[in-house]
Amino acid sequence: VFKRCSASWIEDQDFWRFSGIFRDVELTAYPAAHLSDLFVHADMDGSFSAECKLDLPEEAGTLEAVLTDANGSALLTISQPAQAEMTIEGSVADVNLWSAEIPYLYTLQITLRGENVYEVSRTRVGFRRFEMKDGLMLINGKRIVFRGVNRHDFSSLSGRVPNREELVQDI
Repeated sequence: VFKRCSASWIEDQDFWRFSGIFRDVELTAYPAAHLSDLFVHADMDGSFSAECKLDLPEEAGTLEAVLTDANGSALLTISQPAQAEMTIEGSVADVNLWSAEIPYLYTLQITLRGENVYEVSRTRVGFRRFEMKDGLMLINGKRIVFRGVNRHDFSSLSGRVPNREELVQDI
């Protein structure tokens, strides 16, 4: 990958474009049985479903899903025989809704077990509903008001990845 060349510093409309790799890269190895894809649906009425795709060996084992609140209290625990594609469904009472102003997040932990634990995966989940109504974007039935600026962080030393000190200096 060319990191520095005559085209590395081409200026765009409002930020610099770079070629090459300018962030850390990590390679990860997974066990033979693992969660290969997960899509979570969490609606403002407390309904919850998670579509799971698994890479499985011959003996599948079980998949256990635990949804916890921000305090770590388990709200929902589901255990099912593992399949290549499966959906986990449940409901949470008195759900705390996610919004940009109050970003309340739950934690979904999925454990894939055989004779041993193959993999434990965690993801953060926000219960909310997005919809378009009369040309307005709504989150949880309330109009979205966008605030902010078009900001592209930049460092003269590390390009598009400034460190904390540089960000504080800019502020």
